[in-house]
Amino acid sequence: MRSIELLEAGHVNFKTIHLGESVRTARDVADAYNCDIAQVLKTLVFICDNSPLIAIIQGDSKVDTRKLSRLFGKNSIRMASAEEVFSITSYAVGSVSPLGLPKSIDKIMDGNILNLQTVLIGSGEEKIIIQLDSSSLQQAWNGRIGDITKNL
Repeated sequence: MRSIELLEAGHVNFKTIHLGESVRTARDVADAYNCDIAQVLKTLVFICDNSPLIAIIQGDSKVDTRKLSRLFGKNSIRMASAEEVFSITSYAVGSVSPLGLPKSIDKIMDGNILNLQTVLIGSGEEKIIIQLDSSSLQQAWNGRIGDITKNL
């Protein structure tokens, strides 16, 4: 798995968690692992002016597309289809990892994530998630960090 290889190559401290079932949503992960949904990060793929954009947010948050539009100077923003997600990331919806993505794709992680101690991210495999400190995720991250969520 690219995400795990990247963490190992960067000497980042992490733990893989093998779940007994496939998970597709942040709620599925929180229920299966018995953790707070805010710790489960969602890796979302958008199509902005015909180019992909990856956004990482907490499981209990929603992306503010107006903020994305302003930050990246984009006009048209929509969620990518499952087929587009796989084509862009080589990961299936529900297991998309924020790591190991093509460097040419615009990426942004919500800054609120850095306030968390421990986070869970997709590994690229349906039944495996990765647990690491948010500081370790920041160490491995190769994108922007900013305010991209809505106040709920």
